[in-house]
Amino acid sequence: MTNGSVFVEQKVVDRIWCEPMTLRLYLLLAARAVEKEFVWSDDVKVERGQYLRSYSLLAEDLTYVTTGNLKVPSKGTIKRSIDRLVDLKFIKTEKTKYGTLFTILQEDCDEFFFRENDRTAPNQLEKYGETTAVEQEELKKDKKEKEIKDQEAAESSLELNSPLQKKIQEVTNAFLKLRQSGSSISQKKIRGIKRVCLLDVESSLLIVWMKEILDQYHQKNPGKKIHSFLYFEKAIWTRYKGRGAVREVDKPKASAHQNNLEETDAFLKKLEKWKQEGEKHLASKRSMPKPLFLGGMGRVSTEGC
Repeated sequence: MTNGSVFVEQKVVDRIWCEPMTLRLYLLLAARAVEKEFVWSDDVKVERGQYLRSYSLLAEDLTYVTTGNLKVPSKGTIKRSIDRLVDLKFIKTEKTKYGTLFTILQEDCDEFFFRENDRTAPNQLEKYGETTAVEQEELKKDKKEKEIKDQEAAESSLELNSPLQKKIQEVTNAFLKLRQSGSSISQKKIRGIKRVCLLDVESSLLIVWMKEILDQYHQKNPGKKIHSFLYFEKAIWTRYKGRGAVREVDKPKASAHQNNLEETDAFLKKLEKWKQEGEKHLASKRSMPKPLFLGGMGRVSTEGC
């Protein structure tokens, strides 16, 4: 919302003031709700006072920093806050294939909770059913969010206390310390950290790699900092792929005892094969050559057998 104000009813403050996450969620939905007649998000019609968003993206929207640590609300936490707002009849929800459609409810239907500022000129408004420049920008943003939806599918079910979520927090904290430029972090960097944490690598090793990457960067760029996590992500992927290549010199060598066992086994197999061939020759009363591995090429007679 860039051209108006959102008025919150007193009952909202009275009922959920002591529930910080629920209050933040309500204010977010109210602030992002469509203020014009309606807009189209893909093929979903979003009416005035509604907002279309997935649970996983809401979790990112409600991310906060406390005592220097990044906190991402879990899907369960988001759901409990939504159920609380529905029970209080502050909102209603509707499932769509692109996310949940949230509708802000109010008692006075004659005067909507969103009011335009006086500086909003009449010629800035479009005709009914047409989208403004702001709404078009929102549609582009929604489209981009849809493109990364598949990447976030595995992340949407993360719980706050899950091992993967703990791993994400540890890597995030390490990045903030290595970056040395404040505790704020963009959603783009958070997504990069999540992608790295999905690798089959312990967080402690990821942090060691990040420190080594930073040291190498400082050798080439003294006094400079790495502000983007994308730099770390690319370097980590290079190291991760390199772990799969096992050099010949690193392969363990077989012991002398193991070699002797293998040679003996191979000899016994050859002897068994020669014995079977000899039985066939005896049955046909023919002589057969002595095999090389027994020391000669002489004929072995079958007469008198």
